[in-house]
Amino acid sequence: VTLVLLVMVFGSAIAAMLPLLVGIVAILGTNAVLRGLTEFTDVSVFAMNLTTALGLGLAIDYALFIVRRFREELDAGADTRTAVGTTLRTAGRTVL
Repeated sequence: VTLVLLVMVFGSAIAAMLPLLVGIVAILGTNAVLRGLTEFTDVSVFAMNLTTALGLGLAIDYALFIVRRFREELDAGADTRTAVGTTLRTAGRTVL
């Protein structure tokens, strides 16, 4: 269901896969950190659920934010290079 909605919003399958890929990388990285923490302290059983929800949710949200800003610049008449630069200076600062 999520992938279908992302394809509808982003307009292409490749663009829709990017936030999912970023989310998966974030989830795997955080799970590795959680695994390391279990060597030193107890970790809640809910940490995995929270990690998955936040990783996927933030990846999709930030991707929508960046793509929307980029498309606004293109609609305003900017060329691709200028649109990327403006997007990274404005929305990119928020995401990073």
